[in-house]
Amino acid sequence: MSKLLIKRKIDFSGFGTSVWLDKDYETPLVFHVDGAKVSFYLEKDTSGIVSRLKINVMPKGRVEILYDPAPSNIVKGLKSKTSQLGAANTIYSVYKKAFEKLEAILISKGNQKFLFLMSVMSEGEFYRERGFYGDSVEWSIDSAKFVKFEPKLPKNRKRNPMFKSDQLITHAKWKKFQESADNKDYPSDELLELYRIRNKSYMQDSKTAAIEASIISETLLREYGLKALKSQGFSNNKIKRIKDELTFNNLLNVILPLSLSKSEFSKISSSVTKVDNLRKVRNDFVHGNKSSSEFESSEVAEGTEAAIRLVNFLKKKIEEND
Repeated sequence: MSKLLIKRKIDFSGFGTSVWLDKDYETPLVFHVDGAKVSFYLEKDTSGIVSRLKINVMPKGRVEILYDPAPSNIVKGLKSKTSQLGAANTIYSVYKKAFEKLEAILISKGNQKFLFLMSVMSEGEFYRERGFYGDSVEWSIDSAKFVKFEPKLPKNRKRNPMFKSDQLITHAKWKKFQESADNKDYPSDELLELYRIRNKSYMQDSKTAAIEASIISETLLREYGLKALKSQGFSNNKIKRIKDELTFNNLLNVILPLSLSKSEFSKISSSVTKVDNLRKVRNDFVHGNKSSSEFESSEVAEGTEAAIRLVNFLKKKIEEND
C-alpha cells in the first residue's frame, strides 16, 4: 500500500527553546488524528542568533502529515483540480486538530504561560505560498519528489468586520482621540477590562466573554447594592444577615430598580434586560446546560455592550454616594 506524506513549514512563535544538539531535531512530537500520523518538528536555527543568545526565541519547524495507507479520495484530490477542495479541507482539519493537541500539551505539561503569541493558521494561511508562516504545502507518495499543493479555495465575499465603516479610524475620530488624551479621559479599570472582554465576544469567544463580563457586572452591582442598602438605613449586622440573599439576580432585578427613581431606571432598563440575559447565558455555560454552539454570539456581544453601559452608570452612582 502507498504512503502519503504531506508537509509544510511553520513558525513556533509562542515559546522559546534552549540550545539543542543536532540529533535532537530528529525527534518530532507525534499526534494521531483522523487516521493520520501528525509530526511536529523543530528545525535548527541557521541565522547564528541562537549561538549568540543561547536561546532560540522564535523556533521554526515543520508539520508532517503521514497517511499509511494513502486514502484514495485524498490522493485523487491532490492530483485533480475537480476534487481538490475536499482534500484541502480534510488535510487542513487534520493539521488544525493536531495543532490544538500540541497547544494543549504545551499549556498543561509544558506549563507555558505566554502561548497566546502562537495561534493556529487559518485555512487560507495554511495553503498560501510564501505567506507569513513560510512555504506552501507539499506532498509525496512513497518518497517520490515532493509536489506543491495549491488548492483554489472559495473566496470569502463578506467584508471583514474589522474593516466595516463603524470600525474605520477616520481623521475626525483621530482628533477626538487627542481630545481624550489631553483631558486624561480614560476608562476606569473595570470599564477597560469590559472593553477587552467585548473584543472576545466579537472574536467568537462567547463563553469567556459571558463569564468574565458577568463577574465584573456582579462585582459592581454588589458594591453599589451595599451602599444603597446602607443609605436606606440598613445596619451592617442586618446586611450581614441577608448577604446570602444578595445574588446577582436579586442585585440586578430587585435592589437596583428599587433604589432608583423611575426616570433613572428607564435610562438603563434596556441594559439591565440584556445584562440579565447575559447572566442567564453565563449560568447555562457554568452549569453545563448548554454549549457555546447553542447560543448566538450576537446575544453575548449585546450583553457585554450592555454591561459596559451598566457598569459606567453604577460607577457614577457609587461616586455620587461617596
